[in-house]
Amino acid sequence: MELKREIRRQRRWIDMTQKDLAKAVGVSLSTVAEWERGNRTPSVEKLTELAGVFGMTETELLHPKEEVSSMVVA
Repeated sequence: MELKREIRRQRRWIDMTQKDLAKAVGVSLSTVAEWERGNRTPSVEKLTELAGVFGMTETELLHPKEEVSSMVVA
């Protein structure tokens, strides 16, 4: 799964608006929108903050379980 989709999915899962998320990580609403469109990528610092807001690690945010499961070799 792409990071842009995972940010949006996690934000919706915890019932946050883009504006709420922007405020939580200290960026503008347009920055969150750009992340979710895939036009920008969060910095390492913001990625860490996003993961914290979502209650997950940076690795889990970058590689959701569905993606990690598909990478496991039987």
